Amino acid sequence: YVGCYLRAWALEVDWRSELGERFGAEWFANAEAGTWLRALWARGQRLDADRLLDEVAGRKLDFDRLAAGLS
Repeated sequence: YVGCYLRAWALEVDWRSELGERFGAEWFANAEAGTWLRALWARGQRLDADRLLDEVAGRKLDFDRLAAGLS
């Protein structure tokens, strides 16, 4: 249970980074970013966080990035 939450938080750090790289600092105002997010959400929970991040962004979950984002 706790592991799932930690993975989700680590994934969220990477998604924010990916959104910024793909759509710029104001990604939240970009309609294309919304389309991209809806496509990710449409997948549901078929892939776990590790596989989803690898497939979409070519990265692995890194808990050091999560820790850095919390400080």
